Amino acid sequence: MKSADEESELPSAVQDLLRRLEGKGEPITSLPDLTRVEFRDFFPESASLSMIIGWRSQVRLQVLEAIGSCDTFKLSARCFLNLVSGLRGNSDSKLQSLELWDAWEHCDAQKHVADMINSATRLETLTLGYLVGMDEETVGILSQALIQSSSLTELKLLNVDEGAALLLKALAGDNGNRSIERLGLARMDGLGDCLRQLLTSNPSLKEVTLDSLRMRPEEWHQLGELIRDKARATNIGVQFGTVSCVRDEWESIEALECAASSDFQDPTLELHLTSGSEHELMLSLNLLGRVLRGEIISLKSLDIWATPPHVTSSTNQDIVESMERNGKTGETSTLKELTVHVGLKDIWNGVWKGLLWYLRGNTSLTHLDLSGNKLDVQGPDGSLASELGSPGNRCLSNLMENGEKGGVDSRVSNPEPEAGSLHVRVPRSQIRI
Repeated sequence: MKSADEESELPSAVQDLLRRLEGKGEPITSLPDLTRVEFRDFFPESASLSMIIGWRSQVRLQVLEAIGSCDTFKLSARCFLNLVSGLRGNSDSKLQSLELWDAWEHCDAQKHVADMINSATRLETLTLGYLVGMDEETVGILSQALIQSSSLTELKLLNVDEGAALLLKALAGDNGNRSIERLGLARMDGLGDCLRQLLTSNPSLKEVTLDSLRMRPEEWHQLGELIRDKARATNIGVQFGTVSCVRDEWESIEALECAASSDFQDPTLELHLTSGSEHELMLSLNLLGRVLRGEIISLKSLDIWATPPHVTSSTNQDIVESMERNGKTGETSTLKELTVHVGLKDIWNGVWKGLLWYLRGNTSLTHLDLSGNKLDVQGPDGSLASELGSPGNRCLSNLMENGEKGGVDSRVSNPEPEAGSLHVRVPRSQIRI
């Protein structure tokens, strides 16, 4: 007869719980009482954790890790305490990634999260979303856990109250965490001064991503100056999305990219723009033209995702003129990577013609992604790109001859191009060359 510590088939109740926690069954909105008889072998009410060994310990840890990854219900402080106890009781835990989104009911649970960070000795990626109600004591406890986590390499925060205080305590200054290399911040307020301190005092940060941060244009300008002069991060990505006040958003974008321009160092700024209206689309394309003409030299990468519901007044000629101004053809551009997705086929003709104007003379671009667009469009002379001899196809042919063979596919086997080569990503079904 097998003992409770020897491996056997999981009880059906435990199997069902794991499936639901992993999102494979009916969504779970509340955690069952784990001291019920069907779970008692793994979650005894009063037995010491040292008595849960072997197979039972492995199952217990599997359930606890599934609870930590589940995003369909809020967890109580007791749940986090159980997670901590499971991690502490298993020195062989392989937990490498932990995501917690709006998962706690009160601040005591937040303190147990700090214990989890300390107990997960192989934790590499931590994501905290909608962390609210932190008092000064909790900020101190959580920041200390981040400082002491030597395995952590990536930290993501989304809508975290007191985020600036947490970041300054955990990452800035001589005593801050030095293992974290990638930092992602989204939908947070009051980070202007915090970012300036982080980017100048933490030499370990290599990638910083800022998504829909709420800062004033003058704060973006100051950040741009810092990126130009003192920032240590290798890549700084900034994403602006569709907002109610387009004017303020574009003041911030222009303040950032103009202030970050430098004649003495390579650009490190990666800009991602989402355009949800005709006006925003035209602003984005105007910016693209300035970047490709070399008037803006602060951008290493530009990603334009335009999905306006309709276009009323803009014509393809308007788009071409906005991109081809001053007669320059891209020789002075510093842009390395470009992604353009335009959701309306009717206006892609104008965008395509404008791109062709610059791609003829461009020597800086190494990655071009047009995979979200239909390429069966007219070249500058009115011929279709599906016609073998059209300028559109000749331009693509030249681009791909200069790049690596097979570069038309999105699944390029060699992710890093050779010096001077160009990777072109377009829909395979659209290539007729």
